[in-house]
Amino acid sequence: MVKNNKIFLFVFIILLLTKLYSVDLEGDWKLLNADKTKVQIKENENIYYFVGNVKIENKTNFYSAEKIIYTPGKNLIEMFEEVLIKEEGAEIASKSASFDTKKEILKSEGLKRILQKDLSLKGKRSIYDLKNSILEIEENVFFESKDYFGLADKLIYNIIDKRVRLFGLPYIGFENNFLGGDEILIKFKNDQLDEITVNNHGDLYWSRGEDKIEINSDYIRILFKENNKIDEAILEGDVRGYIKKEGEKNTINGHLMKVNFIDDNINDVIIKGRVEGIYFFKESEKKEDDDAE
Repeated sequence: MVKNNKIFLFVFIILLLTKLYSVDLEGDWKLLNADKTKVQIKENENIYYFVGNVKIENKTNFYSAEKIIYTPGKNLIEMFEEVLIKEEGAEIASKSASFDTKKEILKSEGLKRILQKDLSLKGKRSIYDLKNSILEIEENVFFESKDYFGLADKLIYNIIDKRVRLFGLPYIGFENNFLGGDEILIKFKNDQLDEITVNNHGDLYWSRGEDKIEINSDYIRILFKENNKIDEAILEGDVRGYIKKEGEKNTINGHLMKVNFIDDNINDVIIKGRVEGIYFFKESEKKEDDDAE
């Protein structure tokens, strides 16, 4: 009798493990591979342990790690070591991660990278709300694309609205241009820069050959044309700095300044409200003024 019980238990375990490889983890989720498996059977719930080259997927998403723990009763999938996740067009690599299958919230620690189309993002940790398509990254945030890069303490990316908010003295670099401030909002259109705004003190540095702009103000708005080229810069609230064009440096102090660009070069500058500053005339301009008198 004891021998028969042992045989039955052995067959049961074999059948259980065989079934485990095709079990639906949650909805359409399935286990594709695991070197070792273990099931902890409790009164109210079972906990599944998968170790070694673990791979799971559903119709649209794919997860892999060295170790995965699945707790159906808590709607929780935990992943450890060499985590790679492919979610809704994004690829996420991290040291560890957890996924709430009910709330559809993915948390990653030791974030190595997030790739989404042409945009690459890095940081210490991330929270990805799949239902609302919102991605948050915290600590030592770095992001880059073909034409620009940026740094921040915190990033919130609304994927549906195509808007990125940066916090913690962030700044953005594009070609020889830099834009920084206390808080930055980036708007994208067709996966390219459409508009950048800076609130609560901003700094703009633009350079093209000998022409330069170095300005700070309370508010900055940059509008872009195709291929991430600057179209117009609008600065408001205690605008201070200088513009250097064709070798001449002009200091500026005003309430509102607009700079228009053509072919990525300064076309004209408009300053309004409490305007102060110094303009250095070139010799040819001085002669024209003398002749006019």
